[in-house]
Amino acid sequence: MLIEGGHTRVTKVTVNDEEISISPSNDVQVIPDTFLFDNTIYISQNWPNLIEECYEDQTLQTTVRQGIAYNMAAALHGQKYIKGGSGVDSLVMGAIYARMNGDSIPVMSCAGSGNKGLTCMIPVVTHSRELDLGEELEIKGVLAAILLTSLITSRFGEVSSVCGAQYAAGAGVIGGLLFLKK
Repeated sequence: MLIEGGHTRVTKVTVNDEEISISPSNDVQVIPDTFLFDNTIYISQNWPNLIEECYEDQTLQTTVRQGIAYNMAAALHGQKYIKGGSGVDSLVMGAIYARMNGDSIPVMSCAGSGNKGLTCMIPVVTHSRELDLGEELEIKGVLAAILLTSLITSRFGEVSSVCGAQYAAGAGVIGGLLFLKK
């Protein structure tokens, strides 16, 4: 298999040294490996206002609310794969395992990755619900997690030698949790 122009763009498949024809519809538009943001977005002092602005955008708020529903449903669905685990780590692991196992479950991705979306959102939502912080703060915490995950991904790229669910979404979780503590 040959992948060019992005980690999801298959351009050539061979089986037993014979090339298999690929449908032209499989030749998707190349998405750049990095997101381009204005440099002011990297200034942490701007983040609280940016999160407030994002929260006020009703379309974005609805999208994030739907993403939370998808990802939390995936977390619960994935518990069938986790034996003896408990807590937020088993929710994230179960959701990722179910997704990677090929289960037909929708998830909201973040910065080009379903696993980043699951990793950065599930702990923030779980913590918010455990403390009964309310939907508004929950969504804002998730927006903070998405923002940080996306900013880190923009510097490292979508694909790196280290899993983005670790380096980017992990930092996003921390940012989202800290946002909830404000």
